[in-house]
Amino acid sequence: MRRFAALALAALGLFLPPLALVAGNAAVGDIPLVDQRGAAFHLRDVVGSPTAITFVATRCQDTCPIVNAVFARLARAGLHARLVTVSLDPAYDTPIVVANYARQLSAFAPAWSFVTGRPADVAHVLAAFGVAVEKGADGIPDAHSDLIYVLDRRGRLKSTLPLSTHSFADLRSALAG
Repeated sequence: MRRFAALALAALGLFLPPLALVAGNAAVGDIPLVDQRGAAFHLRDVVGSPTAITFVATRCQDTCPIVNAVFARLARAGLHARLVTVSLDPAYDTPIVVANYARQLSAFAPAWSFVTGRPADVAHVLAAFGVAVEKGADGIPDAHSDLIYVLDRRGRLKSTLPLSTHSFADLRSALAG
């Protein structure tokens, strides 16, 4: 049943209007977040580089480790692109938790930013990207959309890619082109 819920949420994300422009969308680009170094982070900070954005929870054991592996491989590939991972669980994923998690994955800012923030601020970012989340009985967001958003250098949405066995190649191509 959980798998069905996750698929339904992912499908819903395909039909919701995604963020059209980070650079020009002050409502989203200016939301205060915090990266794994404890530094202030805003989505407008990615303007100037092609960027892949995804959403994970540090306690998720379903698709989040897969997308983290894809992003880790991209980080090692030497692309001139930014990677941004936004927490789905900001109440648990405090800046310290995110810092420890990023360290385990060798995610080094600014190339790969793990960000979190106040739950209300993160909720606004999730809504802007059409990310749907369902928490399990244990409070862990274990059913959520698993899309990866690719922004061009101007901060405009270039493509939305589902997490799949082709994610690395698809993302590498989308970020390079």
